[in-house]
Amino acid sequence: MANAKEAKLSKLVMTAYSDEGYSSKVTDFSVLINPASYKHKMAATYNERESIGDAKGPLQYWRTDPETLDFEIVLDGTGVANRSTDKPTSVEDQLKKLKAVVIDYNGQIHSPNFVKVAWGTFEFKGRLESMEVDASLFKPSGDILRATVSLSFKSHTDIKEAQRLAKKSSPDLSHLKLIRVGDTLPQLCYEIYKDPSYYVEVAKINNLSNFRALVPGTTIYFPPIKKSGD
Repeated sequence: MANAKEAKLSKLVMTAYSDEGYSSKVTDFSVLINPASYKHKMAATYNERESIGDAKGPLQYWRTDPETLDFEIVLDGTGVANRSTDKPTSVEDQLKKLKAVVIDYNGQIHSPNFVKVAWGTFEFKGRLESMEVDASLFKPSGDILRATVSLSFKSHTDIKEAQRLAKKSSPDLSHLKLIRVGDTLPQLCYEIYKDPSYYVEVAKINNLSNFRALVPGTTIYFPPIKKSGD
């Protein structure tokens, strides 16, 4: 026998923020019908170090790639998905509200919003990569009555969080360094590796054609480098 106080079902919610720290909420969108599934992908990239005489060299960690999230939602304008006695919201209005969250241009940040996707205990923070609308049911007037929307997001981490995740205190792990006026690559290599001679390898990894002309405001990646004898 069902409990008289049946627990409220959790709905997937997409919330828009105007800052990469996800503290300034803009608006949100709650689905009527939860996705049947979602795909959450995580990956890492490795460089294959070549050794003389070897067909293949060992893999060296390069970076952890941005996570991706893909799922589909159904927008319904018939009222079937909503048990409320209120007049159902049109699919066009639902699409307008969804776009305001995930893709519309935000003049404050000169780009679309940062988006947090939450469903139960699952949470994903990122930005929209693509949105595809597949309309499948129409009124005689041509207005959409039902549509499936495919959404693809890529995770976003601000520079402060990326530096924290890189665990800057350890010279054996990855570092991300924001370049400031006056910084030089040998000097930064000394700070991180205690050896300025690693600037050649760091310049190569970051595809720097001129290591003497670092651009302030850009980010340089310093990988784990094993010293000889380690």
